[in-house]
Amino acid sequence: MWCVATTSEVGFAAAMRRRSFGKRLGDRLRAGREALGLSQARLAELAHVTPNYVGLIERGLKLPTIDTLVNLAKALGAEPAELLGRVQVGDDWLDELASVAATVPKQLRPVALAVMKAIASRS
Repeated sequence: MWCVATTSEVGFAAAMRRRSFGKRLGDRLRAGREALGLSQARLAELAHVTPNYVGLIERGLKLPTIDTLVNLAKALGAEPAELLGRVQVGDDWLDELASVAATVPKQLRPVALAVMKAIASRS
């Protein structure tokens, strides 16, 4: 038997997916900002938006336009794709790990990778 979703259920599901993506994007934005020691106000200034808007994006409550995404990425010295991240289906832990890993300074990445491999080899 087929299950037919109402328009409101479809809208709700779409909103949940968008919020989930928005939250992941916001987490990446916050991690990048904090890794550089920037305040929301300073990032906003560099990206030509308001500090309140940066906070809304970081909390996953707003999705930036493409132009704003590009400006935010430039302000962080990153590519827009780094903020967008890879599509992960069903594994929030891996997505969070990737967000954090993207903020590790390049000179420390071999150490971070070695630690992760050591932890994985113990299981």
